[in-house]
Amino acid sequence: MAIRFSVVNIGKKENGHTTEFMNNNKIFIIIFGTLTLITLFSVYMLVVVL
Repeated sequence: MAIRFSVVNIGKKENGHTTEFMNNNKIFIIIFGTLTLITLFSVYMLVVVL
């Protein structure tokens, strides 16, 4: 949560560097998406095993 908050603050403060903010957002989305996929996969495996 802290990382996301700081990224949003950086994006608000530096309006000139929109591309840099978008790149940071992309990285965050990729990490979050990967974690979500891993979680869904593990839940799916648990359901299959049980």
